[in-house]
Amino acid sequence: MRLVVGWDGSGHALAALAGLVGLFRPRAVEHVEVVLHVWPELDIPRWADIEEQGFISDDLHQAAAQVAADELSRLAAVLKPLAESVATRTAVGDVVEILLAAVEQSRADMILIVAGAHDPSGQIEAILSRLVRSSTVPTLVVRSAAAAGS
Repeated sequence: MRLVVGWDGSGHALAALAGLVGLFRPRAVEHVEVVLHVWPELDIPRWADIEEQGFISDDLHQAAAQVAADELSRLAAVLKPLAESVATRTAVGDVVEILLAAVEQSRADMILIVAGAHDPSGQIEAILSRLVRSSTVPTLVVRSAAAAGS
């Protein structure tokens, strides 16, 4: 099996993914292609981190690159036990189009999206709805609940 994985940057979602990975035998998946959307800006946890880092460094593009690189590293570490190979990259453009193109390019059998429940703008829900409707492969969406008080 080959997977395309996307993540919104939520710590709760990453913890949920780690728990999910733990349910599989090691190397159960042939290949995982991790694709993180960076631009344009969306109302998702990744962009909250980018904006915070951009305020500190006074360079939003550099902040986006640094946050994305850190996230790719964290995701690869979580997914490494699951797959024989893990490839990571960032992308710019429409999230749904990016993920669907990644499915084609990597010959994926499934899309796995992990996202937190905090979605005040409804952007995550809208993107996930479009993705599920448009995907030609099964799409598993893991939406973790935020911890009480957060």
